[in-house]
Amino acid sequence: MYDDFLTVTGQAKNFIAMEGMMHTFSRYLAVYFAWILGITETWLFLSTDQYWPLSFNDYLAIVLILWCARIARFQQGVVLLSASWAFAAGNFYALLLSAKVTTSFMTIQFIAMCIGLTVSVIGLLSSLLSGRRFFGSNKRTI
Repeated sequence: MYDDFLTVTGQAKNFIAMEGMMHTFSRYLAVYFAWILGITETWLFLSTDQYWPLSFNDYLAIVLILWCARIARFQQGVVLLSASWAFAAGNFYALLLSAKVTTSFMTIQFIAMCIGLTVSVIGLLSSLLSGRRFFGSNKRTI
């Protein structure tokens, strides 16, 4: 009965279209985020005297996000895209927790870590919302 109501009002088509837009948004956000993270991580690695294994998990997140954005057209890719966003969010959260406490929290590094964490959480939420499209939760049972 509820499905008939959605079909009659046309809201079911709008709901499915919104999930498709969320899926496209999540994939494009993943590509842009990975490129920006790769460029900034390489710049930080080359401009500072940083121990190279500390950058390894960021490059792993970049490769994982780009690969999952590529295969997110398929059912398993949506799950992997959510997992890669969660991995990136975990990296930024660990960076925030391990950052040295300075007298001013409004340093450029702190702001960049907060922006990275926020974008990765937005990417995680958008990929989780877009996953409903692939796993058949459009069917409502009452």
